[in-house]
Amino acid sequence: MTQLTNSGIARVPYCSPDSQTAYFNLRDRAAGSASISFWSIPLAGGTPHQELSAVSKANTFILSPDAKLAMVVYLRELDQVTGSIVDFKTGQVLRQLSVDLTALGMMSFSGDGKGVVRNVIVNGGNALLYQPIDGSPTHLLVGPTHEELSAFRWSPSGKLLAVLQQRKSSDVVLIKDVAGSPAH
Repeated sequence: MTQLTNSGIARVPYCSPDSQTAYFNLRDRAAGSASISFWSIPLAGGTPHQELSAVSKANTFILSPDAKLAMVVYLRELDQVTGSIVDFKTGQVLRQLSVDLTALGMMSFSGDGKGVVRNVIVNGGNALLYQPIDGSPTHLLVGPTHEELSAFRWSPSGKLLAVLQQRKSSDVVLIKDVAGSPAH
């Protein structure tokens, strides 16, 4: 176990592809501030290092599977959310995305790092929406369903998606091959 920080609130940890570094969001609430910054720490030990500067009114940073891109999610108004796709090494903003947050819940880069996946409400049901970061049209990966989609995670290959779909009688895990093969 490695302590990430002893100040602020550390959230949303990521492990680097080579398993040498942990990345995390750090929310600084000192003096009424609500800024978030993105940090790293070597898993072998050492001092935390700020990777991306503190951003006011940001909700979170998410990291692509290859740790080359980050997305900064901004809550502008209660119904207006934007995301900035940032080159992780340079901090340069590559693209701005409008983010549909009709449903609260997880958001992550897709397994291939070419899109962002998040919970949305479609036709009155819960769904997982895939939004390509190159501006191509969005499409649904899962849903819509009347059951809650409470969590999802990509396989290490990025080709399979596990989804926790909560039902009143039991929890169901759906594993879907995003290349189009039938669900298992």
